[in-house]
Amino acid sequence: MKKNTPVIILIISICVIEICVIIIGYKAISDKVKKTDETVQDYQEEDNEEHKDEDEEKTEPPKRPADAQDEELLERAITAAAEGGEENELSALELFEAAAQQGNSDAQFFAGEMYLQGIGAQEDLGKAADYIQMSYEQGNKKAFDIYAKMCFMGCGSIAQDYEKAAAIFCLLSDEDAEASYMLGLMHTFGMGVPTAYDTAERYLIKSAEQGYEGAEAFHQTMAPWVTGAEDREIQYIQLPAPVSETEYSGGLAEKLDEYAQTLAETETYAAFDEEKSAIGKMDISVASNITIFGKNNWLFMQNPNDGSSYHDYVGDNAFTEEEMASIAKRLTKQKEDAEKTGKEFALLIIPNKEVIYSENMPTYIERVSEVTRTDKLVEYLRSNTELDIVYPKELYNQYKDDYQLYYQTDSHCNMQGSFVAVAELMNLKYQKQLSLENTRFDIHMNNYCGDLGVMLGRQDRYSVDRVYFLPASAAGEEDRTEASLLLIGDSFSEFLNTEFSYFFDGGVEHVMVMDYGYDYYEAAKSALSQTDADLVVWECAERYIDRLR
Repeated sequence: MKKNTPVIILIISICVIEICVIIIGYKAISDKVKKTDETVQDYQEEDNEEHKDEDEEKTEPPKRPADAQDEELLERAITAAAEGGEENELSALELFEAAAQQGNSDAQFFAGEMYLQGIGAQEDLGKAADYIQMSYEQGNKKAFDIYAKMCFMGCGSIAQDYEKAAAIFCLLSDEDAEASYMLGLMHTFGMGVPTAYDTAERYLIKSAEQGYEGAEAFHQTMAPWVTGAEDREIQYIQLPAPVSETEYSGGLAEKLDEYAQTLAETETYAAFDEEKSAIGKMDISVASNITIFGKNNWLFMQNPNDGSSYHDYVGDNAFTEEEMASIAKRLTKQKEDAEKTGKEFALLIIPNKEVIYSENMPTYIERVSEVTRTDKLVEYLRSNTELDIVYPKELYNQYKDDYQLYYQTDSHCNMQGSFVAVAELMNLKYQKQLSLENTRFDIHMNNYCGDLGVMLGRQDRYSVDRVYFLPASAAGEEDRTEASLLLIGDSFSEFLNTEFSYFFDGGVEHVMVMDYGYDYYEAAKSALSQTDADLVVWECAERYIDRLR
């Protein structure tokens, strides 16, 4: 049995867990089976032949007349920009900003591009994003391309959102080879859209035909994954900003278009270009079959060989009444066995990250039910047994907006999330009132990349998390109990082990269920014969709830 884990060993343990997950993931997908995601069919439109003919006349976007004052400002700005030189560029930017503040969408686009490229001012991605977003939200198509890229990355005030980026790339793909290429990448890896290799191939072929360098090379890389199934159109999310144009007098519109083309030729967005290149080098088997790319740079797990988190989230794997009754019977037997030796017994279930932070999950994953099988199991156990159960889902939802409880880039909760579970157990068993609001955590590490980011091989992009650590001084005398604890758990129990040790003066013995073939009953059978602990706690992450059968 393991004793209390020091900080360094704790961090090493986390790394070991990550490596194990990587090995499991690669083993599960070593045979590259050609397939498409099951969710594609639920996310698709009708057959291509049911769509309007491509040659059908397209509706022109509505035009709104320009304000006379805006036209004057834009005319002066274009003239200054054409003359060149630092002073003229500064003057042009000031004029564009003046018109932008009055609501002109073209001026907003030009001001954003100038801040993006450092023309007339120092490069400022924050200001660039502000202006580009203003222009996009008014439906100015000039801004759509760079706005989509900023959505893809997350830039300034523009939140990272693959789904919105994909919808805009689709709108632009008939005219933009890079947009077609991005859709090829995104459908290959399931970034904001369902993993759909045949759709990805179609966009990559289209991009290559449009002249995009690199499209054919990546097409060859992902070709083994193509199924050859009939391609269907994907239904992307509806964009909130319809395309709209401003009508100018004289030849101003042509001048604006010409300057926009000039800016397009000099535009560079280094962060996006670097990310695009890095994505093309990712392992398709890992990225599209194990990792779910969420919103706001959140990563989630879908590895079917490491728990049931995907189907738990979808809600299509409910236990039958007979299965719940069987689990209740076995757990009750464990409680009785513990009590025969003078020990108490409790079950602690850590909710899935996908369920707690569902707002960051892709919307293309449709849920059958938001009531998970664990919700139903816990309700059943509480109604039909006398088991002590800690299932802090309600508290997690209460705290999650003010405290980050899970890593963005890891499949585990962090130490703040673990503390919430500890607090609920201490309150249930010993009436101790521990509070996350009144607890100080040290920052043990910044720029941490969790197991999901490591599996992707993308520490360059996903070293964004913070590792919190609960110091021993956080446990006051009034918060502790004289009792001792036997903790049996999965990888989530590592942080729990450290935190519980501060509150159980009688000590904590920690058993990893992985050492017993992930069989809680075998682990308990061995441990109960060797411990004098007062309380036995089984910790089980929701995605591993099948282990309680």
